[in-house]
Amino acid sequence: MSLFDATPATDDDGNADESTRLADPPERDPSDTGWQHDELPIEFVLSPPSRFELAVHAVRTVTNDTPLREHNKSELSDAAGVSRHAVHEHIDALAELGVYDELGGAISRYRANPNSIILNALVTVNEQIEERAARL
Repeated sequence: MSLFDATPATDDDGNADESTRLADPPERDPSDTGWQHDELPIEFVLSPPSRFELAVHAVRTVTNDTPLREHNKSELSDAAGVSRHAVHEHIDALAELGVYDELGGAISRYRANPNSIILNALVTVNEQIEERAARL
């Protein structure tokens, strides 16, 4: 089961909508490090400092005009400025959310996913803040 499953949205009469929405996440064990119902989903993505740094790295990666680079976990820790332990702890959740693509192979490699709805939303928010902050 994934962290957030995309399911068809329905209207009040139960008719399927063409769009999709994020499904309600499954109930989780409190010892699990996944999303908890008492926090906003954006807190899950951005509040642990290391997960935040990995998300920021993905935003920087897709907003640069350079080709997207693949990283193993050690390389990703260096590139994002977090510990290898932090990458091991958070990369699966970010990959499940679509922020990073996990590429196959003998050693897992990761690349920021420019087609991610969540990553594109973070890029858009970043650009909006940048525009408004420039006026301060």
